[in-house]
Amino acid sequence: IMIKKKDIILIGYSGHSYVCIDTIKLNQFNIKGYCDSLLKESNPYFLNYLGDEEKYQIQKNDFFFISIGENTIRKNIYNKLKTNNFINVIHSSSNISESVFIKENSNVLVNANVVINAQSKICKGVILNTGAIIEHECKIGDFSHIGPGAVICGNVNIGERTFVGSNTVK
Repeated sequence: IMIKKKDIILIGYSGHSYVCIDTIKLNQFNIKGYCDSLLKESNPYFLNYLGDEEKYQIQKNDFFFISIGENTIRKNIYNKLKTNNFINVIHSSSNISESVFIKENSNVLVNANVVINAQSKICKGVILNTGAIIEHECKIGDFSHIGPGAVICGNVNIGERTFVGSNTVK
């Protein structure tokens, strides 16, 4: 049986988005193109430019992933798009407990080798970067970014739009 890949539109196309693209391509998604404030001179993945995200005319069947690393910008775009058609991008090498809560279609990135343990909650727009560990009963607030190799110990709440740097232990 042939599985049709879901077409998505990438919002943002630079630094952090390159990491997202690698994980997106491992999932059942096809990148239709990207929206950004400007056409990018560097286009390492040969994506089609679909225009400025502020002016893009959303179609009924459009699905999106905001691949911008800066928390406040990611939140603002999420709110401006006025759609529920976001995807979550979860790398196949991640290890996620079955009791973890991640809302479907909430623009969450769980990158390679991330561990999320029991009863943790991952809110909308969160980035869990390569090798991050989220221990039991943690809450990662909306539009937060947990850097590569960071360890969030059990029962820790990370507030909205918080950036936790690489190799931090909290």
